[in-house]
Amino acid sequence: AAGAAEITVELELGVGRTDNVGRVPDAAPFPPIEDTIYAAGIDVTLEQQSARMDVNVRGGFTRLNYDSSRYESESLPNLDGVAVFRLSEEVIRWFVQANVGQQTVDPFEAASPGNRQDVSYITTGPSLVIPISSRFFARADAWFSRVNYDSQPLDNERTGAQLRFARQINPTRSLSLNLRGEPYLMTVDEVAAMAAEASSRGATE
Repeated sequence: AAGAAEITVELELGVGRTDNVGRVPDAAPFPPIEDTIYAAGIDVTLEQQSARMDVNVRGGFTRLNYDSSRYESESLPNLDGVAVFRLSEEVIRWFVQANVGQQTVDPFEAASPGNRQDVSYITTGPSLVIPISSRFFARADAWFSRVNYDSQPLDNERTGAQLRFARQINPTRSLSLNLRGEPYLMTVDEVAAMAAEASSRGATE
Protein backbone atom coordinates (compact mmCIF):
# COMPACT_ATOMS: atom_id res chain seq x y z
CA ALA A 1 0.00 0.00 0.00
CA ALA A 2 1.13 3.54 -0.70
CA GLY A 3 2.85 5.03 2.30
CA ALA A 4 3.16 1.68 4.09
CA ALA A 5 6.26 1.25 6.24
CA GLU A 6 8.82 -1.38 5.26
CA ILE A 7 10.58 -2.98 8.23
CA THR A 8 13.53 -5.36 7.99
CA VAL A 9 15.05 -7.18 10.97
CA GLU A 10 18.44 -8.93 10.87
CA LEU A 11 19.93 -11.07 13.66
CA GLU A 12 23.65 -11.75 13.88
CA LEU A 13 25.68 -14.26 15.89
CA GLY A 14 29.42 -14.74 15.73
CA VAL A 15 32.59 -15.80 17.50
CA GLY A 16 36.17 -14.79 16.84
CA ARG A 17 39.67 -15.15 18.22
CA THR A 18 42.30 -12.41 18.44
CA ASP A 19 45.91 -12.43 19.61
CA ASN A 20 45.78 -8.74 20.58
CA VAL A 21 42.36 -7.76 21.93
CA GLY A 22 43.68 -4.50 23.39
CA ARG A 23 45.43 -3.60 20.12
CA VAL A 24 48.60 -2.61 21.95
CA PRO A 25 51.61 -1.67 19.77
CA ASP A 26 54.54 -4.05 19.31
CA ALA A 27 56.79 -1.83 21.44
CA ALA A 28 54.41 -1.80 24.44
CA PRO A 29 56.02 -2.70 27.81
CA PHE A 30 53.44 -5.43 28.37
CA PRO A 31 52.52 -8.31 26.05
CA PRO A 32 49.27 -8.38 24.05
CA ILE A 33 46.36 -10.40 25.39
CA GLU A 34 44.72 -13.21 23.44
CA ASP A 35 40.97 -13.47 23.74
CA THR A 36 37.87 -15.07 22.30
CA ILE A 37 35.03 -12.68 21.50
CA TYR A 38 31.38 -13.74 21.29
CA ALA A 39 29.05 -11.37 19.42
CA ALA A 40 25.27 -11.13 19.14
CA GLY A 41 23.44 -8.31 17.44
CA ILE A 42 20.25 -7.05 15.88
CA ASP A 43 19.74 -4.51 13.09
CA VAL A 44 16.36 -2.98 12.24
CA THR A 45 15.67 -0.94 9.09
CA LEU A 46 12.56 1.23 8.69
CA GLU A 47 11.66 2.93 5.40
CA GLN A 48 8.48 4.84 4.70
CA GLN A 49 7.52 7.29 1.96
CA SER A 50 4.22 9.10 1.69
CA ALA A 51 2.81 12.43 0.64
CA ARG A 52 3.56 13.84 4.09
CA MET A 53 6.79 12.17 5.17
CA ASP A 54 9.98 10.41 4.15
CA VAL A 55 11.57 8.22 6.82
CA ASN A 56 14.76 6.18 6.55
CA VAL A 57 16.12 4.70 9.78
CA ARG A 58 18.63 1.95 10.43
CA GLY A 59 19.61 1.03 13.98
CA GLY A 60 20.40 -1.72 16.41
CA PHE A 61 23.04 -2.88 18.82
CA THR A 62 25.80 -5.44 19.17
CA ARG A 63 26.65 -7.27 22.39
CA LEU A 64 30.28 -8.33 22.81
CA ASN A 65 31.35 -10.82 25.48
CA TYR A 66 35.05 -11.41 26.15
CA ASP A 67 36.29 -14.80 27.29
CA SER A 68 39.05 -13.33 29.45
CA SER A 69 38.41 -11.25 32.55
CA ARG A 70 40.43 -8.27 31.31
CA TYR A 71 37.46 -6.52 29.68
CA GLU A 72 33.83 -6.34 30.69
CA SER A 73 31.06 -7.16 28.22
CA GLU A 74 29.99 -4.29 25.95
CA SER A 75 26.73 -3.21 24.32
CA LEU A 76 27.41 -1.08 21.24
CA PRO A 77 24.36 0.82 19.93
CA ASN A 78 24.15 2.21 16.43
CA LEU A 79 21.63 4.46 14.72
CA ASP A 80 21.51 6.34 11.44
CA GLY A 81 18.17 7.98 10.72
CA VAL A 82 16.63 10.79 8.71
CA ALA A 83 12.99 11.89 8.69
CA VAL A 84 11.44 14.72 6.66
CA PHE A 85 7.88 15.86 7.40
CA ARG A 86 6.05 18.01 4.84
CA LEU A 87 3.89 20.39 6.86
CA SER A 88 2.79 22.27 3.74
CA GLU A 89 3.07 20.95 0.19
CA GLU A 90 6.53 21.89 -1.16
CA VAL A 91 6.72 24.97 1.11
CA ILE A 92 7.30 24.08 4.78
CA ARG A 93 9.21 21.01 5.92
CA TRP A 94 10.59 19.80 9.22
CA PHE A 95 13.55 17.47 9.35
CA VAL A 96 15.10 15.28 12.04
CA GLN A 97 18.46 13.56 11.74
CA ALA A 98 19.94 11.29 14.40
CA ASN A 99 23.18 9.30 14.65
CA VAL A 100 24.58 7.06 17.37
CA GLY A 101 27.91 5.29 17.16
CA GLN A 102 31.29 4.79 18.78
CA GLN A 103 34.39 6.96 18.90
CA THR A 104 37.78 6.54 20.56
CA VAL A 105 38.26 8.26 23.90
CA ASP A 106 41.95 8.79 23.12
CA PRO A 107 42.23 9.64 19.40
CA PHE A 108 45.95 8.83 19.45
CA GLU A 109 45.34 5.22 20.49
CA ALA A 110 43.76 2.37 18.54
CA ALA A 111 40.07 1.61 19.04
CA SER A 112 39.77 -1.19 21.59
CA PRO A 113 37.38 -2.35 24.37
CA GLY A 114 39.06 0.08 26.77
CA ASN A 115 39.22 3.02 24.38
CA ARG A 116 35.83 3.74 22.92
CA GLN A 117 32.69 5.58 23.93
CA ASP A 118 29.16 6.08 22.63
CA VAL A 119 28.54 9.38 20.85
CA SER A 120 25.03 10.53 19.92
CA TYR A 121 24.07 13.39 17.61
CA ILE A 122 20.65 14.82 16.80
CA THR A 123 19.71 17.81 14.70
CA THR A 124 16.25 19.14 13.86
CA GLY A 125 14.62 22.21 12.40
CA PRO A 126 12.33 23.73 9.77
CA SER A 127 12.89 24.46 6.09
CA LEU A 128 10.89 27.08 4.17
CA VAL A 129 10.87 27.29 0.36
CA ILE A 130 9.56 30.52 -1.21
CA PRO A 131 8.91 30.44 -4.99
CA ILE A 132 9.89 33.72 -6.65
CA SER A 133 9.24 32.83 -10.29
CA SER A 134 9.12 29.73 -12.46
CA ARG A 135 12.93 29.37 -12.20
CA PHE A 136 13.93 31.35 -9.09
CA PHE A 137 13.26 30.47 -5.48
CA ALA A 138 14.49 31.27 -1.98
CA ARG A 139 15.00 28.76 0.80
CA ALA A 140 15.48 29.41 4.53
CA ASP A 141 16.68 26.70 6.92
CA ALA A 142 17.19 26.75 10.69
CA TRP A 143 18.40 23.98 12.96
CA PHE A 144 19.29 22.95 16.49
CA SER A 145 21.86 20.23 17.17
CA ARG A 146 22.92 18.35 20.28
CA VAL A 147 26.01 16.14 20.70
CA ASN A 148 26.48 13.84 23.71
CA TYR A 149 29.66 11.95 24.64
CA ASP A 150 29.34 8.95 26.94
CA SER A 151 32.73 9.28 28.67
CA GLN A 152 34.08 12.79 28.02
CA PRO A 153 32.61 16.12 29.21
CA LEU A 154 32.40 17.47 25.66
CA ASP A 155 28.60 17.64 25.26
CA ASN A 156 27.58 20.69 23.26
CA GLU A 157 24.67 22.35 21.48
CA ARG A 158 24.65 24.19 18.17
CA THR A 159 22.14 26.39 16.40
CA GLY A 160 22.35 27.65 12.87
CA ALA A 161 20.54 29.16 9.93
CA GLN A 162 21.02 29.33 6.18
CA LEU A 163 19.46 31.49 3.49
CA ARG A 164 19.69 30.37 -0.11
CA PHE A 165 18.76 32.12 -3.35
CA ALA A 166 18.71 29.77 -6.33
CA ARG A 167 17.94 29.55 -10.05
CA GLN A 168 16.71 26.20 -11.34
CA ILE A 169 18.70 25.33 -14.47
CA ASN A 170 16.99 22.00 -15.14
CA PRO A 171 15.09 19.43 -13.02
CA THR A 172 18.30 18.12 -11.44
CA ARG A 173 20.61 21.16 -11.37
CA SER A 174 20.47 24.62 -9.85
CA LEU A 175 22.77 27.59 -9.26
CA SER A 176 22.59 29.21 -5.82
CA LEU A 177 24.00 31.82 -3.47
CA ASN A 178 24.16 30.63 0.15
CA LEU A 179 24.46 32.63 3.38
CA ARG A 180 25.13 30.48 6.45
CA GLY A 181 25.74 31.08 10.15
CA GLU A 182 26.37 28.53 12.90
CA PRO A 183 27.67 29.67 16.32
CA TYR A 184 29.34 27.00 18.44
CA LEU A 185 28.08 27.06 22.04
CA MET A 186 29.92 25.42 24.96
CA THR A 187 29.72 25.89 28.71
CA VAL A 188 32.66 27.11 30.80
CA ASP A 189 33.05 23.60 32.25
CA GLU A 190 33.24 22.08 28.75
CA VAL A 191 35.90 24.57 27.68
CA ALA A 192 37.87 23.88 30.86
CA ALA A 193 37.66 20.13 30.23
CA MET A 194 38.98 20.55 26.69
CA ALA A 195 41.83 22.76 27.94
CA ALA A 196 42.75 20.24 30.62
CA GLU A 197 42.81 17.41 28.09
CA ALA A 198 44.97 19.45 25.71
CA SER A 199 47.36 20.28 28.57
CA SER A 200 47.65 16.61 29.50
CA ARG A 201 48.79 15.93 25.93
CA GLY A 202 51.53 18.53 26.13
CA ALA A 203 49.84 21.66 24.77
CA THR A 204 51.21 24.92 26.18
CA GLU A 205 49.07 27.56 24.44
